[in-house]
Amino acid sequence: MNATTNNVQNGGTSFTPRVDAHKRQKMEKYIVLLFILSLPVQGITQISDTLLNEALKKYPMLEICEMPGFSEKVLCGTLEVYENYFTNDGQKIPIEVVLLPAKTSNPNSSAFTLHWGGNGDAAKNKTWFFRPGRGADKIRMNNDVVLIDDRGTGASNIRCVAMDSLQPYSYAFVYDKELITDCLHEVKDKFNLELYNTPGVVRDYDKVRDWLGLEQFDFFGISYGVRVGLEYMRNYPDRIRTLTVKGCVPPGFNYINEMDKAIQEQLEILFERCKNDTICNTYYPRFKEELYELRDRLAVKPIEIDYELENGYSKKITIDDLLFRRIVGHQILNGDANEALPLLIHRANEENYAPLIIAGGDLSLDMPVFLSQFCPEEIDRFEYQAVNQTQSFTQGAIAEEKRSACDLWANMPNANWLNEPLKGVSQILILTGENDANTPIHMGDQIKDAFPDKSRHIILPYQGHGSSETVCQYDIISQFVDTKNLESLDTTCLTSIHPQPFAYELNLADSEFELYSGTYSNADPNKILELSKQNGIHYLMDEYSKWTGPSQLLYKGNHTFSLIDCERCKIVFEMDKGKPVQVKRIYGETTIFEPNN
Repeated sequence: MNATTNNVQNGGTSFTPRVDAHKRQKMEKYIVLLFILSLPVQGITQISDTLLNEALKKYPMLEICEMPGFSEKVLCGTLEVYENYFTNDGQKIPIEVVLLPAKTSNPNSSAFTLHWGGNGDAAKNKTWFFRPGRGADKIRMNNDVVLIDDRGTGASNIRCVAMDSLQPYSYAFVYDKELITDCLHEVKDKFNLELYNTPGVVRDYDKVRDWLGLEQFDFFGISYGVRVGLEYMRNYPDRIRTLTVKGCVPPGFNYINEMDKAIQEQLEILFERCKNDTICNTYYPRFKEELYELRDRLAVKPIEIDYELENGYSKKITIDDLLFRRIVGHQILNGDANEALPLLIHRANEENYAPLIIAGGDLSLDMPVFLSQFCPEEIDRFEYQAVNQTQSFTQGAIAEEKRSACDLWANMPNANWLNEPLKGVSQILILTGENDANTPIHMGDQIKDAFPDKSRHIILPYQGHGSSETVCQYDIISQFVDTKNLESLDTTCLTSIHPQPFAYELNLADSEFELYSGTYSNADPNKILELSKQNGIHYLMDEYSKWTGPSQLLYKGNHTFSLIDCERCKIVFEMDKGKPVQVKRIYGETTIFEPNN
C-alpha cells in the first residue's frame, strides 16, 4: 500500500539533502528517477499565456500561480470542505487545488486527476509527475489536469513531531512502538482521525469536481489511490469518465497475509536472475547465502553502529535481524531497485550497513493519516495467518510491523463498505508491474474479474510498484483517456522496456574519493553537481536531488561512476595531473561541469 524511495541524507554544505517534510514528494517509490532522466527529452511544449488565460476564464474560482520546481505558470485555489461529511457542519478544512491547463485550446470536457498512493499528498507535490517533457506531460496535450490535496495532507496536513524528528529519517524505523505511541498521543485530541478515511477523500474529490464546474474526471489511482478510484466509481459512477489503476489495492487486498509471501516469491526470482547474470554472479556469487547468513547472524548477535546525522552529530543504531528483515522486505516490496540488493547485502556482510539503512527509504508517509486509513481497511478486516518461518526470509516481519502498529493506534470504525461488491459503468485500464511484490499481478486480476467486460489488464515488463519507466505507460494511459477504447490501445512500446542491469562497484578508498569530491558548475546556474561522503557512502547531488534526494555513487574504474539507482547514468571525470578539470554527466544527454576552485 505504500512505497519507499531511495532518498538519502547527506552531509554536504551546498544544499539541504532532505527536502522539508511538509514539501517532500511521496514519489511512489521513485528510486530510479535518474533512470527516467537518462531518457532523451523530446517535443517539450510549454503552455502559452493565451492558453493559461483561456483556462482562467474557464475556472474563474482559481488564480494564476507558480509552483516550486515547475517551469510553467499554473492555476491555484483553495476549497473549504466540512471535516465531517456525515453532519455537514462544524469545522472546515482547506483543500488546495492546482490545475495544469491543457496544451490545446479545445481540451476534453472532463479533466484528468490522480491519487498516487500512501495516504495521498499535497496537490503541489503532485506537479512533479507533469513536468514539461516527462512521461505524464503527454496527458496534458488534450486534458486539463486537476491536482487535489488529499485530506490530512497539504493545507490540512496532520503530522506529529515524533515522526518528523525521526533520525535517521528512514522508513525502516517508523514502526518503533514508542514512536507510534508518542505520535498517537500527540494527535488524537487535536483531530478526529475517524474522518480522514477513504470515503472522506472520495467526497473531497467530488466536491472539487463540482466546484470547478466539471461533469467528470478521468481518474488515475496508484496503489492506495486505486482504492480511492474504485470507491469514487462505486459511489459516483456517472462522474468517472475513465478509470486507470496501477499497483492495485482491491477490497480483497489482504496485506497482512499477502506481503511476506509476495516478497519471498520475488526474492526467489532475484536469486535465479543473479545466478544467471554475468555481472551479478561475478561480483556477488554468494548473494543468497550472504542474505540468509547475515539474517541468522544478526538474530544471534545484533550489531551497533555509529550513524552520522545531517546535523553533524551521530547516533548509535542497533541492527538486529528484525530490522534487517524489514529493510530487505520493503526494498523488495517496491521492486524498482531489486538489482541493487546483491551489492547492498555484500556491503552489509562486510559490516557497512549504512547503505542498507538508506535503502530502507525516506519516510514518505504522513503516518497519523496512513494508520487511520490502513488499520481499519486492512488489518481489522482480515485474520492473520502466520507464515511458515522456515520458508520465508522475512519470517512475517512485514505483517507483524503493521499488526503491531495498528494494535497501538486508535480504534477506528469498521470499514464494512469494503465488503460490498464493486460496481461502476466506466472502462477500466489496469496496469501492474511484473516485479511488483507490494501489489502483485493477481491483485489487478481481482479488479479484472469484477469488471470482465469493462477492463483490460496490462503487465509492465520488469517494473515494480513504483515503476522506473514512465514514457511507455503514460503513452498507453493517454491513448485510453483520449479514446476510451481499451481494445485499440497500441502497446508495442512495452517491448522496448528492459530490465535494469545489476548494480556493482569497484573498490575505491575514501582517500581516493577525495580526488573527486567537491562542487562543480555549469554555464547554466541551475545545473549543479556535488560529490561528498557520509557514513562511508559516496554521494552525488545535483539539480534533480530536490526531487530524488542524493544518489549513491558506484565507482566503475577509469575515473567513472554510475548511480546505484541508475546504472546507465554516468559521471565521467577528465583528469590532469591527478586533479579533475572537467566532468561529464551523462543522463541520456551529456552535461559538462567544471570544478569550482
